[in-house]
Amino acid sequence: MSLDLSATASKLLVKLASTSNVKLVQKTDTYNPVTGEESSTSETVKNLTAAVIPMPSNLVDGTRVKSTDKMVIMDNQIKPKMTDFIRIDSVDYSIVEITAVNPSGTPQIYKVVARG
Repeated sequence: MSLDLSATASKLLVKLASTSNVKLVQKTDTYNPVTGEESSTSETVKNLTAAVIPMPSNLVDGTRVKSTDKMVIMDNQIKPKMTDFIRIDSVDYSIVEITAVNPSGTPQIYKVVARG
């Protein structure tokens, strides 16, 4: 029997979330087979239940994780991909690392390292 705490995690994120407007931006390039080129880029923007915190100093190594990176802790409603962006207020941050916290085999939350 697995324990699903994702609803509890979502409630905590709502209570602890920063006042920032946090969104997941999925960009898709449209390929034109006639010209062989990418013709346009479309964006899909999804609101996130997430908390944004400064990167904990014990995780900063200066190369893989920098002090200017942000830790975004989000619920499991949307699975982030490395090609997505995190938009905090109006600034886009690329995703450097995604860690799924899944003690029971089902992701409860995602911890994302975002770099602007």
